[in-house]
Amino acid sequence: MNPGHTACANSIDSVKIGAVLLLTLTTDRLGRRNVVIVLATTTTAMLLVVGIIGQVHRGTAANGILIAAACIWSGANICREYCFHS
Repeated sequence: MNPGHTACANSIDSVKIGAVLLLTLTTDRLGRRNVVIVLATTTTAMLLVVGIIGQVHRGTAANGILIAAACIWSGANICREYCFHS
């Protein structure tokens, strides 16, 4: 297995765990509807960023931005799903 792929998968998993823990602690204060709206907007924006950077730039700097955007996208998406199912 590619070591870079493993590091990326581990960072995305840690972002998901941290995001769910943060969401669990703050949802009562912020309200579920507000959280879902912010997370849906974040997920959509990150999808747009990943699509644009994936089509426009090729290089190591773009790869770092793509990994960061994927982590944010994944964290926001798992929290949004958590809000819908809890």
